[in-house]
Amino acid sequence: MEFEIYVSRLEELPVEQECELLIRALTPSDRRKKYKYQKVRALISQQKDRYPDLLWVRFLKGQLHTDPYSIRIANTKGATDE
Repeated sequence: MEFEIYVSRLEELPVEQECELLIRALTPSDRRKKYKYQKVRALISQQKDRYPDLLWVRFLKGQLHTDPYSIRIANTKGATDE
């Protein structure tokens, strides 16, 4: 599965530490949930093959970072309609 996160700088991403994030699923099983954000506890790695899912990083102005990160979601806190 692929997810997306918005940050102002790459240094904001806590790499190799479990943390709480607000992410959006880009390939949900239910297409109606494509634009919903969810709060999760997850691990992130700069190595795209380390964890099972991909995390695409976008900057606040919308630019996409060239390389995806990998993410492993420990648990989901909930979804929002933002």
